Amino acid sequence: MDAYLIYAVCISAWLLMMGPAVIYVRTGWVARIERIRSLLTPEYLTKYYELFWPALKGASAADIEANFKERVSRLYGRRHYVLPLALLGIVTAGALWATARTVLAWTELRSDIHPAPAMAIAALLGAYIWVTQDQLTRFRTMDFTVHDVWGGVYRFMLVVPLAYSLAAIFREEAGVPLAFILGAFPTKFLMTSMRRIGAKRLSLGESEETGASELVQLQCVGKSHAERFEDEGYLSVAQIAWADPVDITLRTNFNFYFVFDCQNQALLWVYLGGQVKGVYRYSLRGAQEATYLLERLQSADEATKKGATSDLASAAKALNMEEDALQGTLAEVRDDPYTKFLCELWPEKVDGSVQPGPIRRPAPDNASAAASDGPTAAVHQ
Repeated sequence: MDAYLIYAVCISAWLLMMGPAVIYVRTGWVARIERIRSLLTPEYLTKYYELFWPALKGASAADIEANFKERVSRLYGRRHYVLPLALLGIVTAGALWATARTVLAWTELRSDIHPAPAMAIAALLGAYIWVTQDQLTRFRTMDFTVHDVWGGVYRFMLVVPLAYSLAAIFREEAGVPLAFILGAFPTKFLMTSMRRIGAKRLSLGESEETGASELVQLQCVGKSHAERFEDEGYLSVAQIAWADPVDITLRTNFNFYFVFDCQNQALLWVYLGGQVKGVYRYSLRGAQEATYLLERLQSADEATKKGATSDLASAAKALNMEEDALQGTLAEVRDDPYTKFLCELWPEKVDGSVQPGPIRRPAPDNASAAASDGPTAAVHQ
């Protein structure tokens, strides 16, 4: 019975490891794709294809929607999860099988079994704890990507040789505890530590850049967000500014409008750099806000125009720029095709529901008609 109990615990551990990812692929992935499709209405998709897939410009809405569904399925479909999930299941089953048989040998329930080295078992159990915790966290937030599943497989393949390598540096009696404790650290941290230890032991200079990511200069982008962007190949603000927002959303699993906001900020940041933080107080946070300020400058309502002129002057002073120079820079931002795309697709409230359309802000009633004849008409054509 003790032997059966050990096997039952290991089987339960295997199910706990595989359950979150499998359930996500069956339910969470479907919900995520449907949520994105619900946001990308035919009007959205038409404008999206005009900018990012001009070869289909002029195609019917039905053809564009069919092409979009086929492309999403081909590039991001659930079948991409099959191989990493199968490998994760095999590697985890092997590790837990070796653990069960080793425990049987250690407890003398089976005298015919040769136990695996304690350090190897400790390393595998440490990897199991880290990967399972990562899976459970992602299950709670419904944030599984194919890369994350591959990362779990890689972690199991990495830990045993890593444990033996690090144990050779420290005292022999610390080997087993160290192998298990490695499970508490992220894989990226372990790889960085290996490079640093190797460079120190071999008297090599460390070439890795340790500075903060440029992406964290965008408002609301923390270290974890920047790392996710970088994992998908977006290393700079400029790359974010002119990237495909649908592609970023599907690859990073970020909220669609969070990606839009990051691009909105990035489009202004590439012109003003880090100085843009100095004009947040004047509502110059991104490309959409720059477009709105220029609209207000052309308003027929004197109060609106006066407020915009004051904001422009204050922003120019904060940036140590001439007003004309700043206005010209903002015009360049406004006329960028990606800015026009963001402004056209940002939702606005219509009768209590969210509808796609040009970005609008509240304006005095007597200025509404005049504002519609201003630069917005040119921007959104």
